[in-house]
Formats: sequence, C-alpha cells, structure tokens
Amino acid sequence: MPERDGTEMIYELTQLPTSSNTAIVMMSSSEDEQLAIDCLKAGAHDFLMKSEVTGVRLRRAVLQAKARFELEQKLTESYKKVKILSESDPLTGLSNRAYFEHSLRINIVNNIRDKHKIALLLIDLDNFKFINDTYGHDVGDRLLLLVVDSIKSCLRGNELFARLGGDEFSICLSNLDTAEDASKVATRVVETLTKPFLINESEIHSTASVGISIYPDNATDFEELFKQADIAMYRAKKLGRSRVCFFEEEMQEQFYLRALLEKELK
Repeated sequence: MPERDGTEMIYELTQLPTSSNTAIVMMSSSEDEQLAIDCLKAGAHDFLMKSEVTGVRLRRAVLQAKARFELEQKLTESYKKVKILSESDPLTGLSNRAYFEHSLRINIVNNIRDKHKIALLLIDLDNFKFINDTYGHDVGDRLLLLVVDSIKSCLRGNELFARLGGDEFSICLSNLDTAEDASKVATRVVETLTKPFLINESEIHSTASVGISIYPDNATDFEELFKQADIAMYRAKKLGRSRVCFFEEEMQEQFYLRALLEKELK
C-alpha cells in the first residue's frame, strides 16, 4: 500500500458508516511487535504474521476477532446507556444538573477569548407544591412533561436545556450579541406558560418565574453566574411571579443584608 500504511487504513475503515458492523484482522510480513500493538490500538481485532498464516489459523483469527468485536459492541452499548442515565433526568429526558453544570463550565472556558455573551436562565414554576398537594404527584409529573414541551417550543433546539430538580429548570444561551436576546427567549417562556394545561379534564395553571445572569457582564465564573441567576429568579417571585428578572448588583446587596438580618435575629 504505497499511499498509506496499515494503521492509517484501519483508522479510515473505522470512520466509515459501515464500521459499526466490521471486525478487522491485520496481516503483515513485518516481525515488529510494536507494529502489531499499534494496529490493535488503532482498532484491529487481531494481528497475524503472513509467514504463520494457515487456513486453520486464519479461520480461528477471524472467529476470535468477531467475538472480540461483538464484545466491544456490547460494552460500548452498555457504556452509552450508563452515560445517558448519568447525564439525563429520568422523568423528562432533559439533561440533569450535573451534566448542565459541567457543560456550562465548558462553555465559559471556551468563551473566555470570545466577545459573545452567555446567558443563564433559571426557571422555577410558581405554586408547583400547591398543585402537587392538591392533585397528586402523578398530575404533577404530567404537568412537568407538558411544561417541558411548552418551553421547548420557545427554543431553537440547540440550547442547553436541563431540569435541575423538582420544578426548577435551566437554559444556557451561548454566542449572544446582547442581553436582549436572552430577554426575548425568557419572555416567550413566561408567556407560553400563562396558558392553562388540561390534565385529567382539569385546567391546571402553572406560571413561571425566570432569573437571568449574563457572562461576562455579571460574573466570569460558573459559581457566581449560577448564584446571581438564582438571586434574580427569587427577585422575580418577590415582584409578583410569572415574570422575568435580570440580575442587578443591588439585588445581591439586598440578598446579603437580608441573610445577615435573619442570622442576627436568630
């Protein structure tokens, strides 16, 4: 093969669409043990010396390579299933808190030299506990699924959307030119959730409060960005719920003063 060596060919084979159904056995006249190791590392399932090839040995090598390949496929599928379970919310199928936080950290690191903005939206359903207590957790779970579908209708599909737990959700908007872009998305979410949901012939009303913090305007690290979005979200609830609130410096000051006052009162 004058244009490429065996390890390069293995790599090319494994990139083909049909590679998921292909086991590879390599043969070479070279006695270099490192070559055999390199081929196996590149994706081959067995390696034979041409001088040692017989009909019986070749058949055995093919059967062994096939068995190794099938075992690899099972391990890969198991890994994918475990990975999905570890990164997903079991009820909604959205990303979970751990995956969202990890992805947001990566977005911030990748955006350090970029002039674009990143918006973190924290969404909390209003009076969800009352709905759970009144109608039961089955209705509450059904409501969460309908809420997720409604929020998805407000997104383009390439945003990171996650359930943090309970009735709290988060959205990460990347590559924004202005904070106004985040406001438009958040406003659409709040407006779409003002419409009642029909569950078991009952109209369920579930509005949402949204807090927004902007990188790098409000914070340059994950922890601060998340904390400030949380403060903005509780501010939205305090102002009457079913609304959007951006983080402002004075909010943080009020938050700390309130926490200090409560601590001293105790």
